[in-house]
Amino acid sequence: RQRQRGARLWTVLSAAALHPVIGGPGVRRAQHQALEAGLAEQRTALQVMPLDSAPYPLLGAPPVRHLRVDADIPDHVVEHRPFATTITDDEATVARWRQALNGTAAAATWPTTLTPHLPPEETHRG
Repeated sequence: RQRQRGARLWTVLSAAALHPVIGGPGVRRAQHQALEAGLAEQRTALQVMPLDSAPYPLLGAPPVRHLRVDADIPDHVVEHRPFATTITDDEATVARWRQALNGTAAAATWPTTLTPHLPPEETHRG
């Protein structure tokens, strides 16, 4: 559906999110392969905050989505917290999140491969 609508996905994630083993090594490997494939997609942008990065605006923030549909519909922010998801189009709230997202994106890398960000056991497979 994303391709049908011409939608674009832009993700900024911490390199720490690439390290947990939830579901086992095979699941993590499949997730990493899917992310690697996404790096080549034209409608997908993936940035990574390195483990050794300086503090950045979204450090410690909950997962958040900034949704921009079109010029006729206001931007929305979706915050995901334990036991609650908040969706708002309040201009001041959206502006604060947009500023934090922009600052974080400016500090993140644009990798062509995830290999430098992966745990050592993931980068030395045969």
